[in-house]
Amino acid sequence: MATVDNIIARFVTLNAQRESIDKTRAPKCLPGARIGCCTYSEELIMQYVALNEDILGSTKSDAVGGTDEGDTSAFTHKLNVLTDERVMSICENVLYVIVYHLIETGQADAMLGALVRNEAFFVVLPQAKTAKLVKSVLERLSQEIKDLDVLYKVFSIYRSWCESKNRTFLGLRIELKIAILQILRQSYTTAIDILDKLQRDVKELEDKSLLLDIHLVQAKVFLLVRNFVRMKIALSNAKNIATNINTPTYVTAEIDLLSGLLYLGEKDYRAAYSYFFEAYEGFHMAIGGTYSVLFPNLARVNRKAKVLSDLVVETAVEPLLGSGTVPDIVSEQELYSCHATMSDISAVFFTFYNLTEYRSVKNKESEMQLVDACAQHYIRYFSSLDSCMDVDSNDVVERASFECETEPLDISLLARADERKLVQSLKYLLLTIVITGRNKEMATLLGAKNKQRFINHVEVEMIQKISSCYDNSSIVDFEQLLTDYRQVIMMDPVLQQEVHRLYEALLERNILRLLEPYNVVEIDFIASKLSLPQDKVEKKLAEMILDHKLRGTIDQGKANLLIYDEEAKETFYEDVNKTIGHLTRVIDTLYEKAQHAI
Repeated sequence: MATVDNIIARFVTLNAQRESIDKTRAPKCLPGARIGCCTYSEELIMQYVALNEDILGSTKSDAVGGTDEGDTSAFTHKLNVLTDERVMSICENVLYVIVYHLIETGQADAMLGALVRNEAFFVVLPQAKTAKLVKSVLERLSQEIKDLDVLYKVFSIYRSWCESKNRTFLGLRIELKIAILQILRQSYTTAIDILDKLQRDVKELEDKSLLLDIHLVQAKVFLLVRNFVRMKIALSNAKNIATNINTPTYVTAEIDLLSGLLYLGEKDYRAAYSYFFEAYEGFHMAIGGTYSVLFPNLARVNRKAKVLSDLVVETAVEPLLGSGTVPDIVSEQELYSCHATMSDISAVFFTFYNLTEYRSVKNKESEMQLVDACAQHYIRYFSSLDSCMDVDSNDVVERASFECETEPLDISLLARADERKLVQSLKYLLLTIVITGRNKEMATLLGAKNKQRFINHVEVEMIQKISSCYDNSSIVDFEQLLTDYRQVIMMDPVLQQEVHRLYEALLERNILRLLEPYNVVEIDFIASKLSLPQDKVEKKLAEMILDHKLRGTIDQGKANLLIYDEEAKETFYEDVNKTIGHLTRVIDTLYEKAQHAI
């Protein structure tokens, strides 16, 4: 059996090897890179597995056949080793290395087996450290695994584990993540029910921070189902809590962003513009500057200096075009992922991008998963988990009206994890500028120092082209834009709604301007002038007539539009009403003077 001194010596040796590897990878770390920074060689990781086994001691199956005295002495030694503070710290670090390796290599079942194997360690580990470890593992799992079925299974298992261990606060936070997973699975009714129950439970415990997160998620799900009344209630509750506790900058920025989306849905574009502006500034301060809440260990200043030195040495590099995002590493070919402290399965950083990023993987039987030696060791412990925690495949999927059946874009092509909130706030900010007709302000806004790196972003470019279409009153260019950016638009329900409104408004404006000199006009003539199909123009004309935006009628036999003259507006009743009002004020004035005279 391993002694404490032996365990410490082995850990120091392994830790030195790991730190040397991490040191060579540190300059190459970049958010969103493909290669995991916590994956190591099979030889090194198996040494960590062996050290973990020596710390935990023999399993029950290994002890069969031994004497009672031998079992007692082995158990005593095992307990003495596990309860040593130095060994507890070492075992915690070893477990992080093993679990992160299994997660980044996509071996979720083996990861669960590793946690089950270390259940004896969790018994002696303080509850706060156990909760921190479980939360860290689930956060990392949410970043690496995009299969909703796997995430739902793991989160459900640990929700039940928290109930069995009386870990109430940790269990409620996992329950909130399950609600977000239900939103991603498009089970909006189920998500709302979970959030309502969770809200009642957390109110009894008076956990203000968790209650704030619940209200933020409620506001997002009500936005997705277009229930602005309940969204306003959830946001109002969130603002009340945020004023009474120490709220981080990025949480305040998220409240401003959701408030802007609420006013955007209610067509109060001036108020929405103010909120989006404040939201962008808040997110830039929290995650877009030198220090990032998501990536606190990322040395941005050192990387920028390295980029400048590379550009000076390699003079043959082609000049950068425009003012687009400059990659952090220019000369290095091998980039390692830099993991965020918070995943997208959270109240603040859950965005509309995740609706297409996280999906249930089809045809799982046909996909052969690579299993390394580390996973083979721990996979046998996975069978001890409760099998009833598997995902129910009969869940009702509520497909929203904005969702598209076509294959979505790769989210990494649109925005990195540390840029999504900034891009989201900026595109809505620019959208309100277009809607309010202040297109000339767009160049000034994008010229600001903290917004220049997003000038060539796909979504920002799209908003700029929409602004150009509005300036030129070109419905043809707008039609082409809707075709070119269809997948980008369909990924964001708010963007889709507002772009549709802009297109309809531009089409109506062009039709009314075209019909102004005519009393009778052929529909085919209107369609040819607008370069649109005749049936589409006829449908739009009928819609405008029904909405009282156009006075006229369609002669379907001749395919003509008969336009009526504007009726002379009768002001008789309004004039009488004004006269009565004037007389009332005169009588009131005379009455007051009579009272003074008496």
